[in-house]
Amino acid sequence: MFRSRKLLYIILLTGSLFVLNIGQELLTVQLSAASSDQSVPRFEVDPFWPQPLPNKWILGRTIGVDVDARDHVFIVHRDSDDMFMSQEIGLDLGNSQCCTAAPPILEFDAEGNLFSSWGG
Repeated sequence: MFRSRKLLYIILLTGSLFVLNIGQELLTVQLSAASSDQSVPRFEVDPFWPQPLPNKWILGRTIGVDVDARDHVFIVHRDSDDMFMSQEIGLDLGNSQCCTAAPPILEFDAEGNLFSSWGG
């Protein structure tokens, strides 16, 4: 009886180790597929995009960005004058030559040139 119990424990231990080994192999395959460098996009900041805005325009808080089929980038921002009063020195006193709020929707081409603007 002692011998059969010992044999049973050895068989169970061997079977458990076999199952754990298979599980470890499956996890390793899944992790290597998930850590592939090909699936992660890499982005690079272009400090000269977009080009300077005309008419001394500045952007407020950006609330939306989209790209259409022509690779034109649309930016939607908040353009209320009260948002700019605290950002620019002298703007609230009326003696600033700095800037004005850009229209709320701006369209840029792929090179960063202002293509169109509207709203407000």
